[in-house]
Amino acid sequence: LNENQLTSVPSELGDLTSLTQLFLHGNKLTNLPAELGLLANLTVLYLHENQLTSVPSELGNLSSLTELHLSGNKLNSLPAGFIFLTNLTVLTLNENQLSSVPLALGNLASLTTLHLQRNRLTSLPAELGLLSSLERLYLNENQLTSVPSELGDLTSLTQLFLHGNKLTNLPAELGLLANLTVLYLHENQLTSVPSELGNLSSLTELHLSGNKLNSLPAGFIFLTNLTVLTLNENQLSSVPLALGNLASLTTLHLQRNRLTSLPAELGLLSSLERLYLNENQLT
Repeated sequence: LNENQLTSVPSELGDLTSLTQLFLHGNKLTNLPAELGLLANLTVLYLHENQLTSVPSELGNLSSLTELHLSGNKLNSLPAGFIFLTNLTVLTLNENQLSSVPLALGNLASLTTLHLQRNRLTSLPAELGLLSSLERLYLNENQLTSVPSELGDLTSLTQLFLHGNKLTNLPAELGLLANLTVLYLHENQLTSVPSELGNLSSLTELHLSGNKLNSLPAGFIFLTNLTVLTLNENQLSSVPLALGNLASLTTLHLQRNRLTSLPAELGLLSSLERLYLNENQLT
């Protein structure tokens, strides 16, 4: 039923008890009937790109649900009943009007992918750290000034997106994310990053452009699997010598800093394919 011009759906949809997949995205729905909570066999529910300001608590009865897509609506909260969606693996809540993360999410132990980007979040609850199966976490383009140290408990995490916030610092515990391969931290207000990020031995992409960094920690010498490093648009006056150890690096962005010279150690980057040094003060 997706991509029509529906403004409502009948409560009788709740009688379709054999239904496993329901696609209602791309309509003009402003509300949903509570009877959708009767669809005990439903595994996939697409509700994104509508005009929902709330969803019925009865959706929490959908115990078979593995995917729930609610992005691109007008939600500012979620019902407490969501705590019972313990088989959910994918939850998309991006592009809504959430100013806080519902604590109920901490109970979704099967969740592997959580989209919360482009909301109005100013803080995150410690309960996010309970999502032990989480592999991909999207928190970009909110108004976060900090993130809780409990994010370090998400040891299954492979991708973490925190760009486009107002972060001024990061918890050292992020260095515990041993499986992390991609870390997006660009377009924040970071003046430093913790040395513990050097423990992220699986990291292949690290994006730090558009911050206020004037140095990097020595611990970065251990990021030997890193292939992409973006440090452009910071306040670096020298290239950290640690970069010379990043033998896997193929792309290095250092443009739009305050560099006046380059270290000979840059010549050690034998895998480097793209090097951006433009708009500095090199003589």
